[in-house]
Amino acid sequence: MMSSLLPAGKKILPSVLRIAALLAVVTWVPSGFASLTTTVDRTSLSTIEVMTLIVRLENVNSDDSPDFSSLLSDFEIVQQSGPSIRQNLTIRNGRRLEERLTEWRLLLRPKRSGQLLVPALSLAGYQSRVFTVSVSTPSDSLKRQLREYVFIETEVDRDTTYVQGQLIYSVRLFHNGYISGDTPKAPELTDAIVEVLEPARRYEEVVDRRNYYVLEQTYGIYPLKSGTLALAPETFFGTRNVRGIRQRTERVSAISGGHEITVNPKPKAFPSDNWLPASALALTETWSPEQDTFDVGEPINRTITLTAQGVSSSVLPRLGFDAGGRAKTYTDPPVATDHVSATGTTGQLTTTVGIVPTEPGELIIPTVQIPWWNTDDESLRWAELPGRVITINATAAPFDAPPLQTSSPAALSPQIVTEVRYDPMGWYLTGLFLLLWLGTLTLLIKRRHGRPRSPTNTTSLKESNLSTPDPAKRLTQLRDACRNNDAEAVINALRQWLRATFGPSVTVTQWLQQQADAELTQQVTDLQASLFSSTGSVWQGGDTLIADIERSENARKSGASEHNTNANGVGLAALNPGLEPTNLVV
Repeated sequence: MMSSLLPAGKKILPSVLRIAALLAVVTWVPSGFASLTTTVDRTSLSTIEVMTLIVRLENVNSDDSPDFSSLLSDFEIVQQSGPSIRQNLTIRNGRRLEERLTEWRLLLRPKRSGQLLVPALSLAGYQSRVFTVSVSTPSDSLKRQLREYVFIETEVDRDTTYVQGQLIYSVRLFHNGYISGDTPKAPELTDAIVEVLEPARRYEEVVDRRNYYVLEQTYGIYPLKSGTLALAPETFFGTRNVRGIRQRTERVSAISGGHEITVNPKPKAFPSDNWLPASALALTETWSPEQDTFDVGEPINRTITLTAQGVSSSVLPRLGFDAGGRAKTYTDPPVATDHVSATGTTGQLTTTVGIVPTEPGELIIPTVQIPWWNTDDESLRWAELPGRVITINATAAPFDAPPLQTSSPAALSPQIVTEVRYDPMGWYLTGLFLLLWLGTLTLLIKRRHGRPRSPTNTTSLKESNLSTPDPAKRLTQLRDACRNNDAEAVINALRQWLRATFGPSVTVTQWLQQQADAELTQQVTDLQASLFSSTGSVWQGGDTLIADIERSENARKSGASEHNTNANGVGLAALNPGLEPTNLVV
């Protein structure tokens, strides 16, 4: 019936195939289309927060990376990772389809408030879209909320300095609880030299009635040219563990204030080309031998030591002098040393000058003067070694043998010589008696020390003073936390045990300062470091730590004496009379 409706000479099968092919072309869209896209995890933030920009290049085989410099007008690139490449191969309708995804991730901090433009990025002939994000000024409540977990304080010892003068810059990162992230790095300055003055210090501090861990780093900055030296704000971006039904992490960040330092040039009134800015300078000398009269040809050594605070030894002037025509001088290469501490760099230059008088008379040693600029009160100073007059005597007559005296009969009498001979056997007997005497003395000492001593009640007295709160209970809690390898619980339990054992004012830092056990100190240091690990690694030192603590406690109890325990029972302070109890609550 249907065949009668078709035109003559047409076949059904070819028509059906043509229609199916047309539908396949219209409805099938290849999954391998190419594009460059950008997305952000938030479109509204404050100037003290960060956002993540994700850049994706899909189905394009390229080894290049986008140019992110267009972002720097409104954003600071805090962190950048990528490219990460994922490839997927599928077969669809008998065809091989290869999908490729290349991804970059950037952590951006806005430089100002307002509607900031995220510009279009270009790569391999493709371009992303343009969009804006809303940046607001942070509210006081947001500042307090972020400061509760982490904040940064920076400090400079002065707002004005001189070229080559020293500027001390301190960075302190405060954090509460377990956080992970990259610590602030040393400032990157093109017109100044930056040196680390001491290794990073870790301690605890109470701020606004809240206990914080503190990581402090101190730098010495030495400007190379005058003008304005800008120190950018220090930033920290990381995550913290949030306890609840499910363990999760939460992003935290901190940004400090910046500093602008005025760098003055060398004053025109400075009288020397050797510019020497310092906060203190000392010039000393020693003579060898120490006397005012010498003979011709007798060597003399004059050692001059120049010490300056706030500069390195490389900028200290090289010293020497000419003693005139009555002596020759020989100057040894100076010995330069630098002493670095939290207060800055102290450079020292030691120069030794050898003086050899060549003719008798008065040898005049000239005065040594060194100009320097006091950076504390901004004044010109002079360091001086006063001159000296030395008397040089002529060379004494050479020693001659006395002539023979033939006029006296006594001189002709034969000379009597006494010869002393040593008998080896006598020495052997003397050594044998000495060994026997030493052996007898050793036996007497051993018998005296072997007598039992009367027991003392030092340990019981000390333990009775620490009965409240119960140290044993706190130690049990510490032992349980160590068995679970819970780093945060361990540090809390350790503080509670220290309070119960040594007093409410004792901190972990004070306790460690009194430990002679290097292994125990290292274990606690590793524990504290794990609480601030940027890798998020799990601490596994619980068994070793509790064993070291118990070993230390056993040694302390067995070797305690009455003078190590005061009336309040704060045994830790008594171990070091110079350590006063503090008001820190840890």
